[in-house]
Amino acid sequence: MRKNRVNVPHRDVNASEFLVSSLAQAGSVRPPIDDSLKRKQPAGYWLNTGEAYDFLENQAAALQQAGFGVLVPACWTRQGAKARPGIRPSSPSGD
Repeated sequence: MRKNRVNVPHRDVNASEFLVSSLAQAGSVRPPIDDSLKRKQPAGYWLNTGEAYDFLENQAAALQQAGFGVLVPACWTRQGAKARPGIRPSSPSGD
């Protein structure tokens, strides 16, 4: 079973309506999501560097706490930080 599987309670639920409804809920946490849904064909929104940093630092956690799955770069997570390669000084062999 996939970890982030969504269980839809009724088979007669329109998947498109369910998705838009879920995105509207996410929009209550992150207003740019709500703004993007007002377009004729919602497709997301662009972030500049500062906005992307704010999203990763603050907004992603808020969405996760509200029950939404959020994918962030591995280096932004504690697990990714542990796995990140690093440089360590070492003494020359023979010393």
